[in-house]
This record gives sequence, C-alpha cells and structure tokens, in this order.
Amino acid sequence: GVHITDCGLLQIMLPQQSFGPDGITTPTFPKPSTADASGNESQVPAGLTMDVSFHMSSPISQIICESHPDSVSSEIVSGDPRRGFLRMPTTSKPLIVDLEILVQLENASKLSAIVQKNEKGERCAMVSFFPRLMDVDAQGEVIFLVDRSGSMQGSKMKRTIDTMQIFLRSLSPGVRFNIVSFGSTFSTLFPESKDYDEQTLAAATKLVSTMSANMGGTEILAPLRSIFKKAADPKYPR
Repeated sequence: GVHITDCGLLQIMLPQQSFGPDGITTPTFPKPSTADASGNESQVPAGLTMDVSFHMSSPISQIICESHPDSVSSEIVSGDPRRGFLRMPTTSKPLIVDLEILVQLENASKLSAIVQKNEKGERCAMVSFFPRLMDVDAQGEVIFLVDRSGSMQGSKMKRTIDTMQIFLRSLSPGVRFNIVSFGSTFSTLFPESKDYDEQTLAAATKLVSTMSANMGGTEILAPLRSIFKKAADPKYPR
C-alpha cells in the first residue's frame, strides 16, 4: 500500500505475504525455461526484481529502505532532484519481513503542478497539495445503520459485511460509535454509543462477521426515530 504521513513522507509498503510462503514471488504463470546446446531445458528460478522510478512534486531529500538496506540501491537524479530511482536486483533470498520504502521530500506541503504533453500535443496537468488537518477536532459520533432485511440476501450482504469491516478499521481514537441493524425491527450493538478502542472494535467485528439478511422487511423509520430521539453530545458531533 501507499501512504503519505503528516510530515510529507511517502511510504510504500509491500506485505511479506504477497511474496508467497517461501518469502519470494510466486508466479501465477509457468516459469520461463532455457535450453542448452543439447536441447535440455532447465527452469529459471523465480525471484523478486524491483525497479521503481519516482517523479515527485518537490525535490527528494532521501530514498531509503530500512527493511532491506543491503538488498536495494537508490539514486536521486542530480540534474532534477524531483526524480529518483530505487532498484532491487533479482534475488531468491527469502523476504521474511514487509518491504518498506520511504521517500522524504524537501517541501511536501508546497502547492505544485506537473504538466505533460502527449504525441498529439494534448496537455494534462496534475496538481499536488498537502492539506493541513492538524487543527480538525477528531472527536465525533458515528452511527452505522445497516439494512439486514431479506432483500439483502446473497452478494449484497457480503459486500455490506466487507464494507463494514473497512469502515470499522477506519475510525480514529476520540470517536464514539454504534451499529444499528434493521429490518422489520431493529437492534443496536450497544445501548449507547461507546468509545472506539480495542474492546469495542472486537465486539463490532464479531457482530459484523455474523450478520445475515434475516430481519424480515425494510422498516427504516423506526430506527431513524430512535437515533434522533437521543440527543447528541455537543463534544461528539454526529
């Protein structure tokens, strides 16, 4: 995955699991083969080869790979410090930890634009900016209203469960939350919204993983009335 930190650090993470159980890439296609003078074929061993090029909006100050420092080499282009390269030659050594690449920019928060022109003379511009959200109050109340009526059977319910698992793990500390399931009737995970922590996340995950479209009809008015009947805490805006 790719992540940009609050200090403008570009983080690229490749989980070790993606390299196969032996720690190296596991091809989904037949391995290429070579033949010697006698016509005998031998298999070429699979391995991980990486060649990454960066074209950033701000000059690059450093490119590092703390997880595998002895396996990669990096370079910042002297004539254009916004460009850089990172290379990992073919290797069959097991990658027993996640591969993590960090790119530090000199001024990631500076507004910038990159314009490119294709062979037809058409131009395309990419605008980069770094929003500063440090002053935003993270406290709030999140209530998930989940339709578990019979019409949600099959793939609809599966997509709902998958989406809820993502939403739950996207909440941040300082948030209160609750889950309201509805059909012909409705039910809540907690009597009142609770603080988001390891215990409440575990309880929510358990509920979501067992959800099914078994609550009858689609009566959404009653759960909505119940939600809005309870006054919101001014410190935790909904």
